[in-house]
Amino acid sequence: MGRFTLEAAISGPHSVAPSFAETDWDAVVTLYGALAQVWRSPSVTVAHLAARMHRALADGDAPELRHVENELLELEASAAAYARRDARLALADLAWRTGLREQAAQRYRALADELTAEPLRRFCQRRAGDPAGWGA
Repeated sequence: MGRFTLEAAISGPHSVAPSFAETDWDAVVTLYGALAQVWRSPSVTVAHLAARMHRALADGDAPELRHVENELLELEASAAAYARRDARLALADLAWRTGLREQAAQRYRALADELTAEPLRRFCQRRAGDPAGWGA
């Protein structure tokens, strides 16, 4: 399968899941793994790690979460700027989803200060607890 076929296939489990929690994370992880084989990109690496994170959260797999977090921290430190940003977003999401809300808020606040895409910036502001994120 080629890159675009795999990208389309990745949207499948998201499209048919009745809810985010019911997403077939095994399928998403497998498809991102296949995509990483045909299109090596830091963005694909981050997306694959994010899918692994969601699967580990669903399974309650703490060792896998630590492994994913460590890989994201490595990307945050050394990847291209766009992949660093994506890794930082995934790390903020991981902190948020594991109940580390103050750590998540700090990460989201730092991201909001740097992002230029307004919808994403407002999302980060909301997660950081900034009322400015609720504006139009």
